[in-house]
Amino acid sequence: MRGRSTWIVGLLLLALSMAGGLTKISEAHEERPDRVDPHLWAESKKAGGQKVPVIIQVAGPGQDGELLLKRHGIKADDQFGFIGGYRAELPAAVVERLGRDEAVRYISLDAPVELHGYDLTPLQTVYNQVAGVADGWNMWGLTGRGISVAVLDTGVNSHDDIKQRLTVVRTNIRAMNGNDANGHGTHVAGIIAGRAGNGAYLGAAPEANIIAIKIADDLGRSSEGDLLRGLQWVYDNRSAYNIRVVNLSVSASQEVGYRQSAIDAAVEQLWRAGIVVVVASGNRGNAEGAVNFPPANDPFVITVGALDDAGTLSAADDSLASFSSYGTTQDGFKKPEIVAPGRKIVSLLGGPTVTLAKMYPDRVTGTYIRLSGTSMSAPVVAGAVALLLERYPQLTPDQVKYLLVGSGQTYPGRPVGTAPLINLRSALELGRQMPVPAANQGLAWNPGIDPATGAVNWGNAYWENAYWENAYWENAYPANADYMFFNFD
Repeated sequence: MRGRSTWIVGLLLLALSMAGGLTKISEAHEERPDRVDPHLWAESKKAGGQKVPVIIQVAGPGQDGELLLKRHGIKADDQFGFIGGYRAELPAAVVERLGRDEAVRYISLDAPVELHGYDLTPLQTVYNQVAGVADGWNMWGLTGRGISVAVLDTGVNSHDDIKQRLTVVRTNIRAMNGNDANGHGTHVAGIIAGRAGNGAYLGAAPEANIIAIKIADDLGRSSEGDLLRGLQWVYDNRSAYNIRVVNLSVSASQEVGYRQSAIDAAVEQLWRAGIVVVVASGNRGNAEGAVNFPPANDPFVITVGALDDAGTLSAADDSLASFSSYGTTQDGFKKPEIVAPGRKIVSLLGGPTVTLAKMYPDRVTGTYIRLSGTSMSAPVVAGAVALLLERYPQLTPDQVKYLLVGSGQTYPGRPVGTAPLINLRSALELGRQMPVPAANQGLAWNPGIDPATGAVNWGNAYWENAYWENAYWENAYPANADYMFFNFD
């Protein structure tokens, strides 16, 4: 009996030993394989019988990814050839087994992407919500990062809200430096890309870069030659600065058809080069010839009128601003193509000594100033275009124009036959269609441009005369409205 008891005890000890060994093996398998991301490991342990979405990266070019998946009985939902990766949904047991396969580089959780949006509560303005731009921030995670917008204007001064993303260029040979003594250009730049630390004031593309090209002299005066010089600089430097958008809150002072205008030829060159040109329509209301002035009269730009949003988020009180130019150009094009908020827009103040601060001290609050005009509506659209291009970088200018105009919305105070209100959210949704159609189909380019080479014939006799060197800020600003600012508040 004693021998038999010893034998039974031995069997029990062997069984316990084996059980212990199995326990150790099980515990070893409870340890996360190095190839499995900790977050995925935690999720797989909580998943129970549910599958977990994963991203699988193959170890290297020598590994056959398809064979790896087949070996583990995995059917991939998607393949990412440029990183040797796959997306699949796996049971927890397969995650562990795959994590121990040397053909695997790494497995991670296909987790939701966090959208870095903006809290709209502190905002002291409504124009970005009215234009659907805030939806671009918070529904699409867009901020304009990596996109450069060129602002051809009176210059742009350094301001806390923009100085980290500001490049200043002086192209006016009569200006001493790139500073903005007037304040107009700084205000425009803030509407495009300003970002207050407390979130009270945000431009349409609050992480875009601003390339501030000072085309005016130190008194705020300029000529068409100065504007052309600035446009030439953009054309020459577009790749170096990734300039995708140009804002022109400026106008010629003479009515000239787009087929004859040197300015129109220049903006068409930028358009052909892949740069979206956004232009203020002007502040002449519905006066005869109100939209006959370059570059707003050119079909190969996006011309922007001004909406009066009455300072509210409600569309019920929206109307076309009384000063906003609209009509049909001398060449038969309806202008503008789109409108955006342009009345009582609060944006950056160039400093306490700039011309506009002295002229309108009652509109100054700290380092911000309130202004109205199509000068203010154009940069809303320019910033919106930066967001659109961030999301769909392959778009051409004609496609961008198609999306903005095609997704525009009506509003209660819209005069018959005038442009719709920009709605960036709708434009982003419309951009999902592939391929995106293009605007301007069949339209003739400015005849000064060689259709084969794209070169401009600057020897055109019309462009050689004194017309395009006239100073169209002949008196102290703002004796006329050629910077698209309007003395209306």
